Amino acid sequence: MLQEIRIANEASYHSSGETLNNLKAINFLFGMNGVGKTTISRVIDDPVSHPFCGLTWQKSRRLPCLVYNKDFVERSYTPQLAGIFTLGESANETLDKIEETKAKVSEFEHSVVQLTSTLGLDDASGKRGELSSLRASFEVGCWKIKTTHDAHFKNAFAGVRNSQNRFCDKFLFELESNTAELIEIDELKRKAATLFEEGLVAHSAVRTIDFTDLQNAKQTPILAKKVVGKEDVDVAALIRRLGNSDWVRQGLPYLDQGSQCPFCQQEVESELSKRLNDYFDETYVSDLASITATLLRYKALAAETINILDEIIASENRHIDRELLRADADRLTARLAVNLQLLEAKAREPSTPVTLVPLDEIVQPILTKIAAANASITTHNNLVENITSERGKLVA
Repeated sequence: MLQEIRIANEASYHSSGETLNNLKAINFLFGMNGVGKTTISRVIDDPVSHPFCGLTWQKSRRLPCLVYNKDFVERSYTPQLAGIFTLGESANETLDKIEETKAKVSEFEHSVVQLTSTLGLDDASGKRGELSSLRASFEVGCWKIKTTHDAHFKNAFAGVRNSQNRFCDKFLFELESNTAELIEIDELKRKAATLFEEGLVAHSAVRTIDFTDLQNAKQTPILAKKVVGKEDVDVAALIRRLGNSDWVRQGLPYLDQGSQCPFCQQEVESELSKRLNDYFDETYVSDLASITATLLRYKALAAETINILDEIIASENRHIDRELLRADADRLTARLAVNLQLLEAKAREPSTPVTLVPLDEIVQPILTKIAAANASITTHNNLVENITSERGKLVA
């Protein structure tokens, strides 16, 4: 039903507009010609064509509108007219049908009210209340069954053991969908004791370790290279005679701080610093950077490897002998420490070649132990996989 009509900027209505509100099922408007009665009917007939006007419907439910004004008369020189008319001999019959239909609508509305009342507005009244009460009683019965057998089937009841409501839902779901074979309760208890034995769970594989970079580090070319300066500089012969280019390089920064030699404290010519810097050229600096990079990478790889071994030992994995692995890890740690000392010595004295101590004899036992542990884990997990299948059958 219409609740309000707003009209503005139409015919005799000014821009501020007028509002007809508090409308009833039947409304009677009267006035002289030209005051705007037809305009109101035109807005009701086609509100879209009147942008400054509007209609408000009860519960926002727009109803079909049939408007019979002078515009309708002008359009109606056709055989058929829209709407319901009670003109002619069939008028009484039409009115009877309308009344009959109204009576049926009233009957249906009354039935809806009665059924709604019977159903109940919430879980505390009507049929809803009865259903809620029956559900509560049924939950208690299901929970009693669960409590009786919980000690034997607590693993099978996993996920619903701590909720009376969820256990009841599971009970009803299984009632409709479960087609498993029925087994005597004593047989179920025996199977449950075997299949749900403590510790029968899948185990994670032991993390593997890649020793390749650590083992190949001894083949790094820069370690065997005698890193010295440029041989065609006139001070090269002097440095060779001294037999220690590393000693000269370490003193070079002090030469730049004054005119005295950092080695013999004698006055030196101004060109000596330049000739020495020429001797330690870009190639020399690049080799130093390579030595430093090798040292840092080896140190990082050694620390990562020992950390992984420590994690494996700390995991208390029953598939590996942790005491034997700890002994291997300690030997590896000691060997890595020796190689780090050699690399640090190379960084201090680049002209001295170094050879890293090989790791193969220590690495191989570690790899063998890890491979054996993972083979054992695979065997165990295959067993667990079959047990999981049997457990599923038992739960059903």
